[in-house]
Parts: sequence; structure tokens; C-alpha cells
Amino acid sequence: MIISWCFVLFLHLVKANDKAKYDHELDFLVTRRNEIWLLKNSGEKYKYKIDESSIIADVDYHWQKGLLFWIDYNRREINSQSLDPNQTPTRFIFKQKRNWQPIALAIDFVNDKLYVVDTMGLKIDVFELEGRYHSIISSCNVVRPSDIELDPRERIMFILDGYIIIRASLDGTSSTNIIESQLSILHGIFVDTNSKKLYWISKNSSVVIASDYSGARLATLHLNNNTSADIGWTKFAVYNESIFMASQFMVYNFNCGNSCNARRQNVYPMNPPPVVKAIKSTIQKPTFTSCQTKNDCQHMCISTLSNENSHRCACNIGWKAKKNLKDCEYVDDFLMYSDSRILKSRLTNACIFCEAYLPISLENHMKLIDFDFDIVENYVYYIAISALKYDTIYKVLINGTEAEAGEKFSIGMYENYNSLSIDWISRNLYVTDSWNGTIKVFSMRDKGKKLTVLKNLTNPECIIVHPKQSFVYFLQSFDESKIKFLSRVNTDGSNLIAFRHISLSEYSGFTVDLHENRIYWYDWNLPNIRHSDLDLHNILDTQLMTLTKYIRSIFVDKLWIYLVYFRSEGIWRLDKSEESKPTLLLKDISNKIMKIKIFRSIISTEKHACKVTSGVCSEFCFSLPKTNDTVKNYVCRDSDML
Repeated sequence: MIISWCFVLFLHLVKANDKAKYDHELDFLVTRRNEIWLLKNSGEKYKYKIDESSIIADVDYHWQKGLLFWIDYNRREINSQSLDPNQTPTRFIFKQKRNWQPIALAIDFVNDKLYVVDTMGLKIDVFELEGRYHSIISSCNVVRPSDIELDPRERIMFILDGYIIIRASLDGTSSTNIIESQLSILHGIFVDTNSKKLYWISKNSSVVIASDYSGARLATLHLNNNTSADIGWTKFAVYNESIFMASQFMVYNFNCGNSCNARRQNVYPMNPPPVVKAIKSTIQKPTFTSCQTKNDCQHMCISTLSNENSHRCACNIGWKAKKNLKDCEYVDDFLMYSDSRILKSRLTNACIFCEAYLPISLENHMKLIDFDFDIVENYVYYIAISALKYDTIYKVLINGTEAEAGEKFSIGMYENYNSLSIDWISRNLYVTDSWNGTIKVFSMRDKGKKLTVLKNLTNPECIIVHPKQSFVYFLQSFDESKIKFLSRVNTDGSNLIAFRHISLSEYSGFTVDLHENRIYWYDWNLPNIRHSDLDLHNILDTQLMTLTKYIRSIFVDKLWIYLVYFRSEGIWRLDKSEESKPTLLLKDISNKIMKIKIFRSIISTEKHACKVTSGVCSEFCFSLPKTNDTVKNYVCRDSDML
């Protein structure tokens, strides 16, 4: 059925001169909610065959390869097909069931890369065109990304991030804010690669603004009142200083000086398209880069402005660069951090492409409380609370290519799970329930098995398991004064010890150094971070040039102490053995990071009791601390009766 359209594109000329005129050899890609059309300069129009349940978020093309790329917003897919509408096969480049929401894409037609904006994971993804390799741009530190444009010949990209426009190299380095709007959210950007100009829309003031690539030499295109009401602020196209937009009712042709006088001109009849792309071979002029001539990268080659070789190697998600910065190997250690809505991971060393795995995002009605990682089976366990106050423990697989939807490990309707920790050797998951004053253990071998190992506690929280020493540490309070005491118990719940000689305030926390068997803690009332042995003897103050006040989270791994402060905008790292100033490892301008943890490949556990006696216990196996008179250094327990 053919529908008659009363609407289409309208044309704006930014400069009032004789050379700025409409190029009648242009073709256009325009989109409707679930349709993509090719509009030829001859007046012919062709519809691409796309599933009717799709929702088109953005579209782009690669002229030399004859490929069309588009985002299916509904299915969270990146798809490609022939630019020729008569050739119908469609294949997806990347698909993820959850934890990401692609909203915009741009083609690097020089180096054959695809850049995608993810509004849920708050990141910029980069793919090979066939989807074989996938990495994440880490350096741009976006907060609310919504659009992206590239000039591959200049090796730069522009990212629309709420109130600002960021210019960066194609690898994310050399990032700088070139446009900052204090009053109006910016919406929709486009790069005119011929004139080297950047265009964007000021959403609140109904104007189009142009600048050079550095954000200077601003020029404003004011639309008349009748026209500005029709725009609808969708993505637009620019070619030789001609701007093509969507209007709800008609097409306009503007010759603009200080003001714009409109005259109606039908270019192509079309339903209101959210995306417009101009097609012409001269827009994507071929050129040669070092990625084409000196590509020695095992996975991906990314053009850059900040490298002597003008390119940088990137590894696939779940991989990291070797020392030669060209070859790749599996990730075996990484830092994981969280705010209340998202879990992210990155490599612990300084790098450009630092993301270890894909982010895990929570739904809007949920809040993340705590997390841990199973280094044996690559599962993330985290506690989330919903708007209905249901506490849920989720189990999510991260395999390097996709964070699977996972499963609900446990739901506590009348329980308040507030911290968890994994004994990866005995395969037990420990959880504190502050309302009921208990510590529960869930079997990681059998999801239906649960055991309460401690009762009658007062507000237990911040639980940490030391699997090799068979200890469980946690905080608890003994009255309503909010004074906390560090406590320790064996993994089976026996031999509870409260270290009352160390009292902590409400604003405090601790961590366990699993490598050197030391406990580190901070308190806003203390001048230094302190540490002791596992029995809380031999207490020492760190001689570090840092403040304990406003620390939000702490973790110790080998030579390093990792800290998150209130109002510090990131994760800090310092050498625990020297008097050194903290260095900023990860910048986070949102200042929402709540927790940090480091995970490494498995340390030898052949002598662990529950490892040696695997299969002896029918349900739960708990190793016991080694003592001189210990004959049997493990105990078997059965789960609670329902």
C-alpha cells in the first residue's frame, strides 16, 4: 500500500553567497520509525526491507564497500546490509539482550570501523565492520552521550554529551571540550568534512549553530518562527554548507544572511524522518593511513593523532595488550567499580583501551548495593534492591563478548542483604542480612541450598572472605551509637571474635590484603589509614600523603592501595610502601563511584581442605583455620530446612 506523504526535508544555506547552492546530484537516506528509504536525485525512492517491529535509531553508510549500517533500537542491534535496496540480506554486527542501548553510530570509512554511542553503558564502542572485534573508547569519559560524528581523514571524532561537545582523536585520546552550553542541552550534530565545519542544534533556543573544528568562529542560523516550530529537532545532514533537516509539513529552501527568508520548495515527499543522511561519493573520499599500510595489530588498528605511528592497536573485549602493545592476551586481572546503577571493569595498568569487560547496567527501578566476582567461572554476583524493596542477588556471566542477562540467585522479601563475598575455593557465597542480624551462605554449586551460619548479630555489614586462611571478616555494631567493631569468624560460623579494641565510626570501611595477610581500614576520625595482621595485632599507621576524611571505598592489591573519595572525581592509586601522592587512575566526572575491587587469576589452591576433599561433603564444605592440634581441617554442613 502506497501512502501519500505531505512532508519532507528542507534545505538551509548557512552562508549567503552565490557558491552556496543545493547540489542536485545528492541522494539521501531518510528514516521513519521502522523504515529506511533511499531517495534518488532523480526523484525515485526505494524502501529497504526491514522487519516491521524494528525501531530505527540511526543510520550510516560505507560508500566504497556499498554497505548500509543501522541501529535497531528495539532489539538493541547493530545491523548491516547492502546499500542497494534490491539486495535484501541483513546481518547483525552486534547484539546484546541487555546492559546496553545503542542510540547513534558513525562510520570510519577510511579505516573500516564503526563507532556506536551506548546511552545505557555511558560509553563509545568501536567495531570492525564485520563485527569480529569490538573494543571500548575509555578516554572520553562521557556522562550522557547522545550523538557522534567522525572526520576519518582528519582522524578526529565529535561526541555530543549533554551540554558539551567533545573533540577527540579516533582512539579517544587528546580529548577536549570545544563547546560548553550553560543553559541549553545540545541536540544533534553533523560534520561537513568538505568545509571542515561542525553543526549542532540548540534544543531550547531553536537555532542551528556552526563552528570550525576547534569550536571557534561560531555562526548562528536563526530560523523564522513558522519554520522553527516544524523542525522536530531530528538528526540532519550537511553538504557544502547546505543543511538538510526534517519538517513535519513542508520543505524549505533558505538563503541566509542575518536572517532567513523561507520559500516553499518540495525536494522529496516523505513522512517525518528522525535521521537524514546525504549520499555522494565525494563525501567519503578514499585516503591512505598507517592502519592500511603499517597495520601490525593482532586485533584492531585505530587511527590517532597522539602517536608517532599515527595509529594504535586495540584488543577485543576480554583481552588486553601485551608489552609490545601490538599482540593481545586474555585478561587475567582487572579492577571492577560500581555506582548505584552500573558495574564497570577496567585494566589496572595505565592504558588507552582499558575496558576489561562490557558494563552491567541495572534497570531504572533498581539500585546496586554490593558485588563480587567469581574468578573460577567468570560470574559476577551483585545485590540489587528494587522499588518494591525486594532484595535480589543476581548472577551474571561476563565472557568477554556479552554480559548475559543472568539469573536471580536469591530473592529476599523480608531480608536486607547489604554485602556479599565469595569463597571461590569452597564455592560458597556469604551474605549479610542487617534486618535479621544474620550471615547466610549460599551454595554456588547448587542454587537451592542455603545455610545460616550466624544469628543474633547487630547490623552486620561489609563482609569479606579470606578463602586461603578460612576467615570471614565483617563489621557489626553493639548499640545504637553507630559505633562499629570489626569481627571475625571461621567460615563455618564458629569461633566468633569481636575486636572491641578497635572502634570505628559510621564513616569507615576496611579491606583485606589477600596476598600479604594484612587488614587495612580507614575512619574519617583517624589521620591515617591503618593496617594490622589478621588477628588485629601489630597495628601500624601508613605514612602516606593522603587524607582519610571523605574516603568512600578502599581496596589493597599487591603494592597498591586503591581509593575512592567523595568529591574526588575518580579512582586514586598509591604505593603502600612509599610516601607518595595518590595518582588518578580513572577519571569520573560524575563522582558516583561507590565501590572498587580488584580480581586476579586463581592462586594455587591444591592444599585447601575443601579442594582436596571435594565430593566428600554432600552440600556445604567449610575449611577451618590451621592449628597445631587440628586433625580434620574441614567440616561438612547441611542446608537449612525450608
